[in-house]
Amino acid sequence: MLHTNKKWSLVRIGLMMLALIPAIIFLLIIGSLIWNSAPVVQAVGLENLFSDKISGSFSGTYIPNQFGLMPAIVGTLQVVILGLLFAFPFSLALAIAATEFSMGWLGRPIELLLSFFSGIPPIIYALTSVFVVTTFIRPKFGGIELADSLIATLPGLPPLNAGTLPLNQSTLLGGIFLALLIIPFMSPLILDAIRDVPLHQKEASLALGATRWFTLRRLILPGALPGIIAAISIGVLKATGDVVICAWTIGFIKDDGLPNPIFDIFEHNAPLTSTAAGLVGGLQGASVSLGLNTSAAYFAAFLLLVFAFTIIGLAEMCKKWLIRRNQA
Repeated sequence: MLHTNKKWSLVRIGLMMLALIPAIIFLLIIGSLIWNSAPVVQAVGLENLFSDKISGSFSGTYIPNQFGLMPAIVGTLQVVILGLLFAFPFSLALAIAATEFSMGWLGRPIELLLSFFSGIPPIIYALTSVFVVTTFIRPKFGGIELADSLIATLPGLPPLNAGTLPLNQSTLLGGIFLALLIIPFMSPLILDAIRDVPLHQKEASLALGATRWFTLRRLILPGALPGIIAAISIGVLKATGDVVICAWTIGFIKDDGLPNPIFDIFEHNAPLTSTAAGLVGGLQGASVSLGLNTSAAYFAAFLLLVFAFTIIGLAEMCKKWLIRRNQA
């Protein structure tokens, strides 16, 4: 008996050590971000880091030690909100259709298709964006067939500057392709949340004469809200951390300040991920050390980590509040 207890004690110790390894690695990553961000904070100060003046190898004119990340912060919020606005309705519709309405033989293939889509690398969506731009967006929305003189006479447009027209890249395009990336992750989670609503509650509602739509709106969706909030947070985190799609569809560095107006989604306002990549030479990386540029990229990554912690914290608070409300 004592031998058995000793054996289990060793197993517990081994499991605890394995569980601590990811936590230790994560703490080391946080420490590395803070350590490598310190040089740029000391050199230029937080005020300059949160300004709207930034310059890098992808800027029209390179100005050393300009690392203002405010356009990138705004760009992150823009592209994540856009991606979520596009992805959530489709994800919710797929989950509701798969659980509450019989799709016959289509149900299982759709679930398998979502699983397949979740494994597609982001570079595939990035490459697809090039095809979409050249065959659809530029001819339809970029005015590529119109002469500059004609564009300049159109009412309601700002003064024409053909060199800054976002014919190939825009925040809107990035949001659309990020939505395609996160739908396969959100849909199964929302589907599981709806399935977790107790079956006897649904049956009781229908037995009392409630319609299927009433039961869905007043019982099933409110009961599934904690799981839906979790799915939304996963989608936001997935969209926030993507760099390949954002780099191809939006670009690397926005060096002409904040969008004007701030909600202009037709500008190419690069988020923190692709801005950080731009500071170190793009997706291919730099062949030599870039000094403060690299440190500024680490600071951008640190801001992304803070954003991720904020999203996780808000999601947990919402879930706990909803669970308490449902139990009341």
